[in-house]
Amino acid sequence: MPKSWSGAAPPSPPLETLQMYPMTIWYTAYDWFQPLLTEEEDRLAAYLNGGGRLLFSGQDYIYKLPNHNPSSFAQNYLGVSAHIEDYSSTSFTGQPESPVGTALGPYPLDFPLGYDNWTDALTPTTSARIAGVGQEGQPNSLTNQGLGSGGQTWHTNFMAFGPEVMAPADRARLLQRAVGWLSWLGASTVTPSVNTTTDGTDITFTAILTNDGWIDLSNVVFTATFPAELTLGTASPEMSLVGGDLVWSGPLARNSSKTLTYTASLANSLPLGTTVDQVSWLAYPEHNLLFDRVARVQVNFPNLRGSSFSVTPATGVVAGDVLTYTLILKNEGPVDDPIVTATNTLPAVLEMVGIDSPSQGTIVTSGKSFTWTTALAQNQSATLTYRTLVSYTSSIIRNRVTINDDLNDPLVLTAQAYFKVQTLYLPIIRKK
Repeated sequence: MPKSWSGAAPPSPPLETLQMYPMTIWYTAYDWFQPLLTEEEDRLAAYLNGGGRLLFSGQDYIYKLPNHNPSSFAQNYLGVSAHIEDYSSTSFTGQPESPVGTALGPYPLDFPLGYDNWTDALTPTTSARIAGVGQEGQPNSLTNQGLGSGGQTWHTNFMAFGPEVMAPADRARLLQRAVGWLSWLGASTVTPSVNTTTDGTDITFTAILTNDGWIDLSNVVFTATFPAELTLGTASPEMSLVGGDLVWSGPLARNSSKTLTYTASLANSLPLGTTVDQVSWLAYPEHNLLFDRVARVQVNFPNLRGSSFSVTPATGVVAGDVLTYTLILKNEGPVDDPIVTATNTLPAVLEMVGIDSPSQGTIVTSGKSFTWTTALAQNQSATLTYRTLVSYTSSIIRNRVTINDDLNDPLVLTAQAYFKVQTLYLPIIRKK
């Protein structure tokens, strides 16, 4: 977005200029004052409706919208249903199965002196996908796609932070993925037949190469590479073995797809918590782009994602109430988890009243904090219940527990309690 320290600001690109480019990167950096004008939203919507692709990054974009809520452009194109103002992300961690975020990060976000961190937390619409999250699991990057009025496909990637605050190598890696998503092969996928398994398993990988761009592509090149943990098996007859890699190349017409399959076997006796990444590279000469898709398989991993954290009561809370929190750890993975640690420090508004003995494991308390440690066998659950006192009236009470087994990424669970809404009746004044 062009800016000027004196005199009139130069105009941002008109629609005619945007339409010259298949992909647009639009960033506002620190600019919290005027990140995106309504007329610019309308212009970008028209560009996307014609099959454009947009990477938009900037903080406080939603704050400057009417009523500080996502506009129709933010909802329909960027995929933002709601947001939490100024959550202040300090890192970016890519999310599994995201075309942008898979297997990336965590990347620190380093805000220099004078560049305040006003980044928001984002809630995606039903059509959008979370590309990355911040230090507490809050979404800070989304991808979205749809069909324009003329039937052409558009793609977007919204980052609620400026990638300029990342280290150069991290920024280059993230933008390589982001531009790959914006490209005409951006909807392409590589999917393993299993995401979590045990060692020695045979895995089938399915690659679907999709051209949803403006024209036919003359020569798409797909290269599947294999780490030491995988031994190549069979492959589609169109694929060739080149130096240990599987390669396919050929034309790909507009609005068409090419499906390729291949198999590989996992090695035996892999360690507990082994991550195996099958990396494939896509390229085409029209835009001189090269980007990757990662099919990630977790081998011999516990799975704690079914764990839950709840509070009672969750609504109608007033000062002096006692809130009861229940934390349930659950291992739905194919192997036992030797040690799981759950930690919690109460928010300022809460005081600890009492903690019940957990169903298993040991617990250590210190003031407003506790650490619960336990082993968790396959398909086993463990429960901890404790009570807190609401010491004063505040905003929403967000209590967070972090679950870590040093194998999976730390899992942050949040239980929210809402204060009672007070109804105020204004006096009726009769005018004589």
